Amino acid sequence: MRWAQSPIRVCRAVTASSTSGWAAPEVVDEFSRCVELCRDVDDSGTAADLVRALSGLWSYWISEGDFERCQVVSRQLIAQLDRAGAGGRVATVQSIRGTEAFWTGRLVEARTALLQAAELYDDDRFRSTEWGLAHD
Repeated sequence: MRWAQSPIRVCRAVTASSTSGWAAPEVVDEFSRCVELCRDVDDSGTAADLVRALSGLWSYWISEGDFERCQVVSRQLIAQLDRAGAGGRVATVQSIRGTEAFWTGRLVEARTALLQAAELYDDDRFRSTEWGLAHD
């Protein structure tokens, strides 16, 4: 039954972020617990929840300005997107890289990555209902 907890944890974290903001302590607690649960279960049924939880953690750490933790989580998120074969993953990866580059002052790199993400994104093919991330 541990696998059944992951969607509930994602919902609790998203609710907490909506009501208290991305930097609320309960947000990181819920997303972190969801990541642990998904990794413990290691089931393809939890792949989407793991991506959502990692995305939520990434959003949390970037909003906190903790770029070291943010980059650790983004590497895990990118690896999970690749494993899951998520629709829109290349655009998502470029968006993550561009956002991190922007906030760490690497503006040319940020511009390149974010322009590529915008070019690759196809609203008709990659709907949020197919692969919604925590902050969508």
